[in-house]
Amino acid sequence: MLAMVCLIPGIALNAKAESLYCRYCDKFTDCEILGYEKFDSSFHTLHIKCKSCSKENDIIDARYSEHTDDGKTPTCTTGKTCALCGAEYGILGHDWGAWRPNDDGTHTRRCTRRNCDGVDTANCTGGTATCSAKAVCVVCGGKYGERNPNNHDLVHHDAKAPTCTEIGWDAYDTCSRSGCNYTTYVELPAQHDFVYHQAKPATCKEKGWDAYRTCSRCDYTDYVELPALKNHDLKQYVTKAPTCTEIGFAFVRCWRCDYYASQVLPALNHDLKQYAAKAPTCTEKGWNAYETCSRSGCDYTTYVELPAQHDLVQHAAKAPTCTDIGWDAYDTCSRCDYTTYVERPALKHDLRQRVIKAPTCTQMGWAYETCSRCDYSATPLLPALNHDLVQHDAQAPTCTKPGWSAYETCKNCDYTTYAELPALNHDLVQHDAQAPTCTARLERLRNLFPLRLYHLCRAARAEPCSGESRCKSPHLYGNRLERLRNLLPL
Repeated sequence: MLAMVCLIPGIALNAKAESLYCRYCDKFTDCEILGYEKFDSSFHTLHIKCKSCSKENDIIDARYSEHTDDGKTPTCTTGKTCALCGAEYGILGHDWGAWRPNDDGTHTRRCTRRNCDGVDTANCTGGTATCSAKAVCVVCGGKYGERNPNNHDLVHHDAKAPTCTEIGWDAYDTCSRSGCNYTTYVELPAQHDFVYHQAKPATCKEKGWDAYRTCSRCDYTDYVELPALKNHDLKQYVTKAPTCTEIGFAFVRCWRCDYYASQVLPALNHDLKQYAAKAPTCTEKGWNAYETCSRSGCDYTTYVELPAQHDLVQHAAKAPTCTDIGWDAYDTCSRCDYTTYVERPALKHDLRQRVIKAPTCTQMGWAYETCSRCDYSATPLLPALNHDLVQHDAQAPTCTKPGWSAYETCKNCDYTTYAELPALNHDLVQHDAQAPTCTARLERLRNLFPLRLYHLCRAARAEPCSGESRCKSPHLYGNRLERLRNLLPL
Protein backbone atom coordinates (compact mmCIF):
# COMPACT_ATOMS: atom_id res chain seq x y z
CA MET A 1 0.00 0.00 0.00
CA LEU A 2 1.33 3.50 -0.92
CA ALA A 3 1.14 6.25 1.75
CA MET A 4 0.15 9.76 0.55
CA VAL A 5 2.31 12.53 2.11
CA CYS A 6 1.59 16.28 1.58
CA LEU A 7 4.86 18.22 1.30
CA ILE A 8 4.87 21.92 2.21
CA PRO A 9 7.74 23.87 0.51
CA GLY A 10 10.44 24.85 3.04
CA ILE A 11 9.45 22.18 5.62
CA ALA A 12 10.92 18.70 5.79
CA LEU A 13 8.45 16.13 7.16
CA ASN A 14 9.71 12.93 8.80
CA ALA A 15 13.30 14.33 8.71
CA LYS A 16 15.92 11.63 8.71
CA ALA A 17 19.58 11.78 9.76
CA GLU A 18 22.13 12.78 7.11
CA SER A 19 25.89 13.31 7.34
CA LEU A 20 26.15 17.12 7.08
CA TYR A 21 28.59 19.84 8.18
CA CYS A 22 27.70 21.46 11.56
CA ARG A 23 29.11 24.99 12.04
CA TYR A 24 29.10 24.60 15.81
CA CYS A 25 30.83 21.18 15.86
CA ASP A 26 33.06 22.24 12.90
CA LYS A 27 32.77 18.81 11.30
CA PHE A 28 30.50 16.49 9.32
CA THR A 29 28.13 14.64 11.64
CA ASP A 30 24.63 13.19 11.69
CA CYS A 31 22.04 15.97 11.33
CA GLU A 32 18.30 16.24 10.73
CA ILE A 33 17.12 18.42 7.80
CA LEU A 34 14.31 20.50 9.33
CA GLY A 35 13.50 22.76 6.35
CA TYR A 36 14.65 24.64 3.25
CA GLU A 37 14.89 28.36 2.39
CA LYS A 38 15.78 30.07 -0.93
CA PHE A 39 19.41 31.29 -1.16
CA ASP A 40 19.66 32.41 -4.80
CA SER A 41 18.35 31.44 -8.26
CA SER A 42 20.25 28.11 -8.17
CA PHE A 43 20.43 26.97 -4.54
CA HIS A 44 18.55 26.90 -1.24
CA THR A 45 19.90 26.64 2.30
CA LEU A 46 19.26 23.65 4.58
CA HIS A 47 17.94 24.33 8.09
CA ILE A 48 19.43 21.46 10.11
CA LYS A 49 19.62 20.26 13.69
CA CYS A 50 22.87 18.60 14.76
CA LYS A 51 22.40 15.34 16.69
CA SER A 52 25.75 15.84 18.41
CA CYS A 53 25.32 19.39 19.84
CA SER A 54 21.49 19.68 19.36
CA LYS A 55 21.94 23.15 17.84
CA GLU A 56 20.13 24.40 14.76
CA ASN A 57 21.97 26.20 11.91
CA ASP A 58 21.70 26.94 8.18
CA ILE A 59 24.11 25.45 5.61
CA ILE A 60 24.53 24.92 1.86
CA ASP A 61 25.38 21.38 0.76
CA ALA A 62 25.96 20.55 -2.92
CA ARG A 63 24.12 17.24 -2.52
CA TYR A 64 20.85 18.74 -1.24
CA SER A 65 20.91 22.51 -1.92
CA GLU A 66 20.31 22.62 -5.69
CA HIS A 67 16.73 23.62 -6.63
CA THR A 68 14.50 20.83 -7.91
CA ASP A 69 13.17 20.89 -11.50
CA ASP A 70 9.36 20.88 -11.72
CA GLY A 71 9.49 20.26 -15.50
CA LYS A 72 7.80 23.57 -16.39
CA THR A 73 9.13 25.72 -19.24
CA PRO A 74 10.27 29.20 -18.05
CA THR A 75 8.57 32.23 -19.62
CA CYS A 76 9.19 35.99 -19.60
CA THR A 77 7.46 36.36 -16.21
CA THR A 78 7.44 32.89 -14.66
CA GLY A 79 10.08 30.26 -13.98
CA LYS A 80 10.42 26.87 -12.40
CA THR A 81 9.38 26.23 -8.77
CA CYS A 82 11.53 24.27 -6.35
CA ALA A 83 9.46 21.61 -4.59
CA LEU A 84 11.60 21.84 -1.44
CA CYS A 85 11.91 25.59 -0.70
CA GLY A 86 9.07 26.89 -2.91
CA ALA A 87 11.38 29.41 -4.65
CA GLU A 88 10.68 30.49 -8.23
CA TYR A 89 13.77 30.67 -10.47
CA GLY A 90 14.91 30.76 -14.11
CA ILE A 91 12.55 33.63 -15.21
CA LEU A 92 13.61 34.61 -18.77
CA GLY A 93 12.56 38.28 -18.80
CA HIS A 94 11.10 40.02 -21.85
CA ASP A 95 12.86 40.14 -25.28
CA TRP A 96 11.75 43.64 -26.28
CA GLY A 97 11.22 44.75 -29.88
CA ALA A 98 11.75 48.27 -31.30
CA TRP A 99 9.99 51.33 -29.84
CA ARG A 100 7.03 52.64 -31.89
CA PRO A 101 5.38 56.05 -31.44
CA ASN A 102 1.78 56.26 -30.18
CA ASP A 103 1.23 59.88 -31.43
CA ASP A 104 0.25 60.98 -27.91
CA GLY A 105 3.67 61.83 -26.48
CA THR A 106 4.46 58.18 -25.62
CA HIS A 107 6.02 55.19 -27.39
CA THR A 108 5.52 51.44 -26.91
CA ARG A 109 7.55 48.29 -27.37
CA ARG A 110 6.31 44.68 -27.27
CA CYS A 111 7.90 41.37 -26.29
CA THR A 112 8.94 39.33 -29.38
CA ARG A 113 8.64 35.93 -27.68
CA ARG A 114 5.78 33.76 -28.87
CA ASN A 115 2.77 33.52 -26.54
CA CYS A 116 3.92 36.61 -24.56
CA ASP A 117 1.76 39.75 -24.62
CA GLY A 118 4.20 41.91 -22.59
CA VAL A 119 3.92 45.66 -23.39
CA ASP A 120 6.15 48.51 -22.17
CA THR A 121 5.07 52.14 -22.62
CA ALA A 122 7.19 55.21 -21.82
CA ASN A 123 7.17 58.95 -22.48
CA CYS A 124 8.91 60.29 -25.59
CA THR A 125 12.14 62.16 -24.86
CA GLY A 126 14.88 64.24 -26.50
CA GLY A 127 14.74 66.42 -29.60
CA THR A 128 14.16 70.16 -29.72
CA ALA A 129 10.84 71.87 -30.50
CA THR A 130 10.91 75.14 -32.49
CA CYS A 131 8.37 77.87 -33.10
CA SER A 132 7.06 75.98 -36.18
CA ALA A 133 7.74 72.27 -35.48
CA LYS A 134 7.37 69.77 -32.60
CA ALA A 135 10.32 67.90 -31.06
CA VAL A 136 11.37 64.53 -32.56
CA CYS A 137 11.84 61.69 -30.01
CA VAL A 138 15.41 60.33 -30.06
CA VAL A 139 14.09 56.84 -29.10
CA CYS A 140 11.21 56.17 -31.54
CA GLY A 141 11.63 59.02 -34.08
CA GLY A 142 8.04 60.26 -33.62
CA LYS A 143 6.99 63.89 -33.21
CA TYR A 144 5.58 64.77 -29.80
CA GLY A 145 4.72 67.62 -27.44
CA GLU A 146 3.98 71.22 -28.40
CA ARG A 147 5.84 73.74 -30.47
CA ASN A 148 8.25 76.00 -28.58
CA PRO A 149 7.08 79.57 -29.16
CA ASN A 150 10.43 80.87 -27.87
CA ASN A 151 12.75 78.93 -30.24
CA HIS A 152 12.99 81.21 -33.30
CA ASP A 153 15.29 81.60 -36.34
CA LEU A 154 15.99 85.28 -35.66
CA VAL A 155 16.76 88.06 -38.19
CA HIS A 156 18.19 91.26 -36.68
CA HIS A 157 17.00 94.78 -37.71
CA ASP A 158 18.87 98.00 -36.89
CA ALA A 159 17.39 100.78 -34.81
CA LYS A 160 16.05 104.09 -36.17
CA ALA A 161 15.88 107.16 -33.93
CA PRO A 162 12.60 109.11 -33.87
CA THR A 163 12.55 112.86 -34.70
CA CYS A 164 10.33 115.66 -33.50
CA THR A 165 7.77 114.77 -36.22
CA GLU A 166 8.56 111.14 -37.32
CA ILE A 167 8.35 107.82 -35.46
CA GLY A 168 11.40 105.53 -34.91
CA TRP A 169 12.24 102.16 -33.32
CA ASP A 170 14.89 100.35 -31.29
CA ALA A 171 16.93 97.50 -32.79
CA TYR A 172 14.63 94.46 -33.03
CA ASP A 173 14.43 90.79 -34.17
CA THR A 174 11.94 88.84 -36.32
CA CYS A 175 11.61 85.10 -37.05
CA SER A 176 12.35 83.94 -40.62
CA ARG A 177 10.28 80.72 -40.35
CA SER A 178 7.08 80.51 -42.42
CA GLY A 179 3.94 80.95 -40.37
CA CYS A 180 5.71 82.56 -37.37
CA ASN A 181 4.98 86.25 -36.76
CA TYR A 182 7.38 86.66 -33.80
CA THR A 183 8.95 90.13 -33.48
CA THR A 184 10.48 92.35 -30.78
CA TYR A 185 9.67 95.50 -32.74
CA VAL A 186 8.63 98.40 -30.50
CA GLU A 187 7.66 101.68 -32.11
CA LEU A 188 9.18 104.86 -30.67
CA PRO A 189 6.76 107.77 -31.08
CA ALA A 190 7.80 111.10 -32.62
CA GLN A 191 8.95 113.44 -29.82
CA HIS A 192 11.26 116.30 -28.99
CA ASP A 193 14.89 115.69 -28.09
CA PHE A 194 14.60 117.32 -24.69
CA VAL A 195 17.41 119.12 -22.91
CA TYR A 196 16.62 119.46 -19.20
CA HIS A 197 17.51 122.62 -17.33
CA GLN A 198 17.69 122.82 -13.56
CA ALA A 199 15.55 125.26 -11.66
CA LYS A 200 17.06 128.43 -10.20
CA PRO A 201 15.18 129.97 -7.29
CA ALA A 202 14.71 133.72 -7.22
CA THR A 203 16.99 135.45 -4.69
CA CYS A 204 16.79 138.66 -2.78
CA LYS A 205 18.53 140.42 -5.71
CA GLU A 206 18.17 138.23 -8.83
CA LYS A 207 15.31 136.66 -10.79
CA GLY A 208 14.99 132.82 -11.08
CA TRP A 209 13.02 130.11 -12.90
CA ASP A 210 11.49 126.63 -12.41
CA ALA A 211 13.09 123.56 -14.02
CA TYR A 212 12.31 123.60 -17.73
CA ARG A 213 12.95 121.79 -21.03
CA THR A 214 14.14 122.83 -24.49
CA CYS A 215 14.41 120.76 -27.70
CA SER A 216 17.87 120.37 -29.25
CA ARG A 217 16.32 120.09 -32.74
CA CYS A 218 13.74 122.88 -32.67
CA ASP A 219 12.80 125.99 -30.66
CA TYR A 220 10.37 124.25 -28.24
CA THR A 221 10.67 125.33 -24.51
CA ASP A 222 8.48 125.39 -21.34
CA TYR A 223 10.65 128.02 -19.53
CA VAL A 224 8.81 130.17 -16.87
CA GLU A 225 10.67 133.14 -15.22
CA LEU A 226 10.42 133.87 -11.42
CA PRO A 227 10.88 137.57 -10.33
CA ALA A 228 13.55 138.68 -7.71
CA LEU A 229 12.55 138.77 -3.93
CA LYS A 230 13.21 141.41 -1.21
CA ASN A 231 15.24 141.11 2.18
CA HIS A 232 17.17 138.03 3.46
CA ASP A 233 15.32 135.06 5.00
CA LEU A 234 18.02 133.81 7.44
CA LYS A 235 18.35 130.31 8.98
CA GLN A 236 21.08 128.97 11.32
CA TYR A 237 22.93 125.69 10.55
CA VAL A 238 25.12 124.11 13.28
CA THR A 239 28.09 122.47 11.57
CA LYS A 240 29.78 121.31 14.80
CA ALA A 241 27.95 121.26 18.13
CA PRO A 242 29.97 122.43 21.15
CA THR A 243 30.92 119.80 23.78
CA CYS A 244 32.06 119.96 27.39
CA THR A 245 35.67 120.60 26.28
CA GLU A 246 35.49 121.91 22.69
CA ILE A 247 33.95 124.95 20.97
CA GLY A 248 31.39 124.51 18.19
CA PHE A 249 30.68 126.18 14.84
CA ALA A 250 27.57 127.33 12.95
CA PHE A 251 26.61 129.60 10.08
CA VAL A 252 23.54 131.56 9.04
CA ARG A 253 22.40 131.96 5.45
CA CYS A 254 19.55 133.32 3.47
CA TRP A 255 17.67 130.48 1.78
CA ARG A 256 16.71 132.84 -1.09
CA CYS A 257 20.21 134.09 -1.99
CA ASP A 258 23.91 133.34 -1.41
CA TYR A 259 24.32 135.44 1.73
CA TYR A 260 25.78 133.64 4.79
CA ALA A 261 27.88 134.33 7.96
CA SER A 262 29.98 132.08 10.27
CA GLN A 263 29.46 131.76 14.10
CA VAL A 264 31.57 130.25 16.98
CA LEU A 265 29.72 128.36 19.79
CA PRO A 266 31.56 128.27 23.23
CA ALA A 267 32.47 124.96 25.07
CA LEU A 268 29.86 123.81 27.63
CA ASN A 269 32.20 122.43 30.41
CA HIS A 270 31.38 119.13 32.26
CA ASP A 271 28.17 118.65 34.29
CA LEU A 272 29.80 116.45 36.98
CA LYS A 273 28.10 113.78 39.13
CA GLN A 274 29.85 112.18 42.18
CA TYR A 275 29.90 108.36 42.92
CA ALA A 276 31.12 106.71 46.17
CA ALA A 277 33.81 104.00 46.23
CA LYS A 278 32.97 100.22 46.50
CA ALA A 279 35.44 97.47 47.54
CA PRO A 280 35.58 94.34 45.29
CA THR A 281 34.64 90.82 46.56
CA CYS A 282 35.17 87.27 45.22
CA THR A 283 32.16 87.59 42.89
CA GLU A 284 31.55 91.31 42.45
CA LYS A 285 33.80 94.01 41.01
CA GLY A 286 34.55 97.25 42.91
CA TRP A 287 35.82 100.80 42.24
CA ASN A 288 37.33 103.90 43.84
CA ALA A 289 35.30 107.12 44.27
CA TYR A 290 34.85 108.72 40.83
CA GLU A 291 33.06 111.41 38.76
CA THR A 292 31.16 111.29 35.43
CA CYS A 293 29.62 113.90 33.17
CA SER A 294 25.81 113.73 32.98
CA ARG A 295 25.54 115.30 29.50
CA SER A 296 24.37 112.97 26.70
CA GLY A 297 27.20 112.09 24.35
CA CYS A 298 30.02 112.92 26.81
CA ASP A 299 31.94 109.88 28.13
CA TYR A 300 34.13 111.78 30.61
CA THR A 301 34.72 109.75 33.82
CA THR A 302 37.41 109.10 36.45
CA TYR A 303 36.02 105.57 37.07
CA VAL A 304 38.65 102.82 37.56
CA GLU A 305 37.29 99.27 37.96
CA LEU A 306 38.73 96.99 40.65
CA PRO A 307 38.16 93.40 39.35
CA ALA A 308 36.53 90.60 41.40
CA GLN A 309 38.73 87.52 41.90
CA HIS A 310 38.85 84.27 43.91
CA ASP A 311 41.60 82.63 45.97
CA LEU A 312 41.62 79.49 43.80
CA VAL A 313 42.47 75.89 44.83
CA GLN A 314 43.11 73.35 41.99
CA HIS A 315 41.46 69.87 42.06
CA ALA A 316 42.41 66.95 39.77
CA ALA A 317 39.89 65.23 37.47
CA LYS A 318 38.37 61.77 38.12
CA ALA A 319 36.88 59.63 35.33
CA PRO A 320 33.41 58.08 35.97
CA THR A 321 32.89 54.30 36.01
CA CYS A 322 29.82 52.10 35.43
CA THR A 323 28.65 52.60 39.05
CA ASP A 324 30.53 55.68 40.39
CA ILE A 325 30.30 59.33 39.31
CA GLY A 326 33.36 61.30 38.15
CA TRP A 327 34.34 64.94 37.47
CA ASP A 328 36.58 67.12 35.31
CA ALA A 329 39.50 69.08 36.80
CA TYR A 330 38.02 72.06 38.72
CA ASP A 331 38.76 75.07 40.98
CA THR A 332 37.29 76.20 44.32
CA CYS A 333 37.74 79.44 46.26
CA SER A 334 39.19 79.30 49.79
CA ARG A 335 37.11 82.35 50.82
CA CYS A 336 33.65 81.54 49.37
CA ASP A 337 31.64 78.69 47.85
CA TYR A 338 32.76 79.38 44.26
CA THR A 339 33.55 76.25 42.27
CA THR A 340 33.88 75.13 38.64
CA TYR A 341 33.05 71.54 39.65
CA VAL A 342 30.96 69.69 37.02
CA GLU A 343 29.83 66.19 37.91
CA ARG A 344 30.05 63.49 35.24
CA PRO A 345 27.34 60.88 35.90
CA ALA A 346 28.07 57.18 36.29
CA LEU A 347 28.21 55.52 32.86
CA LYS A 348 25.90 52.63 33.81
CA HIS A 349 26.57 49.18 32.48
CA ASP A 350 26.94 48.69 28.70
CA LEU A 351 24.94 45.46 28.71
CA ARG A 352 25.13 42.65 26.14
CA GLN A 353 22.15 40.27 26.50
CA ARG A 354 21.82 36.67 25.28
CA VAL A 355 18.41 35.00 25.69
CA ILE A 356 18.77 31.56 27.31
CA LYS A 357 15.07 30.63 27.45
CA ALA A 358 12.43 32.63 25.57
CA PRO A 359 9.23 33.45 27.55
CA THR A 360 5.85 32.00 26.56
CA CYS A 361 2.27 33.09 27.26
CA THR A 362 2.30 31.54 30.76
CA GLN A 363 5.94 30.94 31.64
CA MET A 364 8.80 33.33 32.28
CA GLY A 365 12.11 33.09 30.41
CA TRP A 366 15.61 34.20 31.33
CA ALA A 367 18.71 35.70 29.76
CA TYR A 368 22.39 36.21 30.52
CA GLU A 369 23.77 39.79 30.64
CA THR A 370 27.38 41.04 30.80
CA CYS A 371 28.90 44.55 30.80
CA SER A 372 31.45 45.41 28.06
CA ARG A 373 33.33 47.82 30.38
CA CYS A 374 33.49 45.90 33.70
CA ASP A 375 33.04 42.40 35.16
CA TYR A 376 29.32 42.85 35.96
CA SER A 377 27.02 39.94 34.96
CA ALA A 378 23.40 38.99 35.71
CA THR A 379 20.69 36.50 34.72
CA PRO A 380 17.49 38.62 34.55
CA LEU A 381 14.06 36.99 34.28
CA LEU A 382 12.03 37.75 31.14
CA PRO A 383 8.31 38.20 32.03
CA ALA A 384 5.68 35.90 30.54
CA LEU A 385 4.11 37.34 27.36
CA ASN A 386 0.50 36.76 28.53
CA HIS A 387 -2.16 35.48 26.17
CA ASP A 388 -3.07 37.40 22.97
CA LEU A 389 -6.81 36.87 23.47
CA VAL A 390 -9.58 36.60 20.84
CA GLN A 391 -13.20 37.06 22.11
CA HIS A 392 -15.97 34.64 21.00
CA ASP A 393 -19.71 35.35 21.50
CA ALA A 394 -21.93 33.04 23.58
CA GLN A 395 -24.58 30.76 22.01
CA ALA A 396 -27.55 29.54 24.07
CA PRO A 397 -28.42 25.80 23.96
CA THR A 398 -31.74 24.68 22.46
CA CYS A 399 -33.94 21.61 23.12
CA THR A 400 -31.86 19.52 20.70
CA LYS A 401 -28.47 21.29 20.28
CA PRO A 402 -25.76 22.18 22.84
CA GLY A 403 -24.56 25.79 23.34
CA TRP A 404 -21.69 27.64 25.10
CA SER A 405 -20.95 30.73 27.19
CA ALA A 406 -18.85 33.62 25.83
CA TYR A 407 -15.23 32.42 25.78
CA GLU A 408 -11.65 33.42 24.84
CA THR A 409 -8.85 31.77 22.88
CA CYS A 410 -5.17 32.74 22.50
CA LYS A 411 -3.62 33.49 19.06
CA ASN A 412 -0.24 32.12 20.14
CA CYS A 413 -1.13 28.91 22.05
CA ASP A 414 -4.00 26.46 22.67
CA TYR A 415 -5.41 28.34 25.69
CA THR A 416 -9.25 28.57 25.77
CA THR A 417 -12.08 29.20 28.28
CA TYR A 418 -14.63 27.34 26.12
CA ALA A 419 -17.24 25.41 28.18
CA GLU A 420 -20.08 23.54 26.43
CA LEU A 421 -23.67 23.93 27.71
CA PRO A 422 -25.70 20.69 27.15
CA ALA A 423 -28.94 20.61 25.09
CA LEU A 424 -32.02 21.53 27.24
CA ASN A 425 -34.30 18.65 26.02
CA HIS A 426 -38.08 19.32 25.62
CA ASP A 427 -39.99 20.84 28.57
CA LEU A 428 -43.22 18.77 28.07
CA VAL A 429 -46.72 19.83 29.28
CA GLN A 430 -49.30 17.00 29.72
CA HIS A 431 -52.95 17.45 28.47
CA ASP A 432 -55.97 15.20 29.39
CA ALA A 433 -57.85 13.26 26.68
CA GLN A 434 -61.35 14.39 25.52
CA ALA A 435 -63.93 12.27 23.59
CA PRO A 436 -65.49 13.83 20.46
CA THR A 437 -69.26 14.74 20.31
CA CYS A 438 -71.71 15.08 17.44
CA THR A 439 -71.24 18.83 17.46
CA ALA A 440 -67.52 18.45 17.41
CA ARG A 441 -67.76 15.92 14.58
CA LEU A 442 -69.89 18.28 12.52
CA GLU A 443 -67.47 21.15 13.15
CA ARG A 444 -64.58 19.01 11.92
CA LEU A 445 -66.61 18.04 8.84
CA ARG A 446 -67.44 21.70 8.14
CA ASN A 447 -63.70 22.43 8.10
CA LEU A 448 -62.98 19.47 5.83
CA PHE A 449 -65.66 19.97 3.12
CA PRO A 450 -67.47 23.05 1.73
CA LEU A 451 -70.98 21.56 2.38
CA ARG A 452 -73.96 22.98 4.22
CA LEU A 453 -74.48 21.80 7.79
CA TYR A 454 -77.92 20.29 7.02
CA HIS A 455 -76.67 18.35 4.05
CA LEU A 456 -73.68 17.05 6.02
CA CYS A 457 -75.84 15.88 8.89
CA ARG A 458 -78.16 13.88 6.58
CA ALA A 459 -75.18 12.46 4.73
CA ALA A 460 -73.68 11.36 8.05
CA ARG A 461 -76.86 9.38 8.83
CA ALA A 462 -76.95 7.75 5.34
CA GLU A 463 -80.36 9.28 4.56
CA PRO A 464 -81.60 10.49 1.10
CA CYS A 465 -80.84 14.08 0.22
CA SER A 466 -84.58 14.80 -0.34
CA GLY A 467 -84.06 16.93 -3.34
CA GLU A 468 -80.94 18.95 -2.30
CA SER A 469 -79.74 20.74 -5.43
CA ARG A 470 -76.08 20.06 -4.66
CA CYS A 471 -76.44 16.26 -4.27
CA LYS A 472 -78.42 14.97 -7.31
CA SER A 473 -76.03 12.18 -8.27
CA PRO A 474 -76.41 8.91 -6.27
CA HIS A 475 -72.82 8.06 -7.20
CA LEU A 476 -71.53 11.34 -5.78
CA TYR A 477 -73.69 10.94 -2.71
CA GLY A 478 -72.45 7.42 -2.06
CA ASN A 479 -68.81 8.48 -2.41
CA ARG A 480 -69.29 11.31 0.08
CA LEU A 481 -70.99 9.06 2.57
CA GLU A 482 -68.21 6.49 2.34
CA ARG A 483 -65.58 9.19 2.89
CA LEU A 484 -67.46 10.54 5.91
CA ARG A 485 -67.78 7.10 7.46
CA ASN A 486 -64.05 6.54 7.04
CA LEU A 487 -63.19 9.94 8.58
CA LEU A 488 -65.50 9.87 11.61
CA PRO A 489 -66.87 6.88 13.55
CA LEU A 490 -70.67 7.37 13.44
